[in-house]
Amino acid sequence: MSGNSGQLSITICEAKLTRDTETFSKMDPFVVMKYKDQTHKTKVKDEAGKRPVWNQNFKIYVQNKNDEIKFGVYDKDMFSEDTVGETTIKVWNLLGANNGDNIWHKIFYNKKEAGELRLETKF
Repeated sequence: MSGNSGQLSITICEAKLTRDTETFSKMDPFVVMKYKDQTHKTKVKDEAGKRPVWNQNFKIYVQNKNDEIKFGVYDKDMFSEDTVGETTIKVWNLLGANNGDNIWHKIFYNKKEAGELRLETKF
């Protein structure tokens, strides 16, 4: 295995959301992570509002540290899903100095900040 490829463990920990898609109730947030042809989805956190905690771990095989992973935070509704915010992060940006990190990443909706998503990674 070259130093550029390998298994990346990503724990989608929690979010601090500033954008609220609900008027009368609390949001039911979940996260979708996409890397190439792989898609991973957290559980929906019913009534978690703007401070959901998932602590769900996913493992993906990364081909290149320059590749990008897309993260989207969504609110599950009865018949649809509302986008709360999204971000795209390069793999090397998830690793920090020690091939792993625990950091908050800003998410955006229509180019405006919509909150932060905390990710814990290990390569």
